[in-house]
Amino acid sequence: MHVKLPNSHQGTAEHFANIDLIRFVAALSIIVFHLFGEFTIVKYTNTTLTFFLKRYAIYSSGVDLFFVISGFVIVRGLSSRNISPAIFLKGRARRIVPIYWIVTATTLLLTLLTNLLGISKIHLASARQIFESLFFFATYSKSGHPIVQQGWTLEYEVAFYLIISGFLIFAKTFLRNLFFLAGVVLFSICVPSHRLFLEFAAGITIGLLPSTPLKFRKINYILILGSLSILSFIFARHISVSDRLFYTIPYGILLYAAVNAPQLRSNVVLWLGKISYPVYLSQGLVIPVIYQYIKPLNQISSWELLGVFFAGINLSLLLGISFYHYIDRPITEKLKRIGW
Repeated sequence: MHVKLPNSHQGTAEHFANIDLIRFVAALSIIVFHLFGEFTIVKYTNTTLTFFLKRYAIYSSGVDLFFVISGFVIVRGLSSRNISPAIFLKGRARRIVPIYWIVTATTLLLTLLTNLLGISKIHLASARQIFESLFFFATYSKSGHPIVQQGWTLEYEVAFYLIISGFLIFAKTFLRNLFFLAGVVLFSICVPSHRLFLEFAAGITIGLLPSTPLKFRKINYILILGSLSILSFIFARHISVSDRLFYTIPYGILLYAAVNAPQLRSNVVLWLGKISYPVYLSQGLVIPVIYQYIKPLNQISSWELLGVFFAGINLSLLLGISFYHYIDRPITEKLKRIGW
């Protein structure tokens, strides 16, 4: 069963608690990916660690899972209500912009500080790059990348939101959903560098599929095991996935099954869903610290590597949780009170 949450606009918005858990796991996998990436610059001899570290690329697929989830959540959220493009974009901005700007500003300040102290020699961002990063189009300009490492994924998200908002003028839900799907697919075809937009399209498609009949609900557990088995096989066999769109298959199956399976009833799960975005962003402040620690080392012991790894995970979690409770949630509530 899914729950209905009241909405300030027309209709109600569905909330799937299982997605909260999946979203948190996706955020955690990306932190693991970035940490393992830092460990590739030092030598280590433990064969067990080598087994996992050589396969670290699969953890980056958490981004692909995010995109599939986003496509699903947006289309299902809009299916039950009619809102204007302006209101839709305002809601999305309230959700992603404040904490992203704060993390960007913090990154800039830390870069300046570490340069002044002689800890690092990182090239300082220009005014143009700062502007492009803050307004989500650094990927499309000459600068090529935003200030916050994982900001490129948010720039994809914002482009997706803009495409969706363009079709909200249609009142009929069915026609509107078809335009959502067609618009995203067409964009991915016309802009070859954005083929990953097909992952949003996959999420939209899942959102349009009928629910599993009640008497067949147990099949969802088989689908979940099947999708996890595919991912486990890729990991165990160290299969190189040259096209990230491949992950749309197991993640699409996983998402469909998770949505149609009985939903977890736990406040902890709901909380994990809420902190997933701040946790995802917070790693951008932690990973550079880990890099500065590892960079001077020629070789690292197994225990030290494990210690650094868990320190990176815990610091990202603690920072993300703090961001949520003391920055993200208060700002969001304040914006809602003043009409945002």
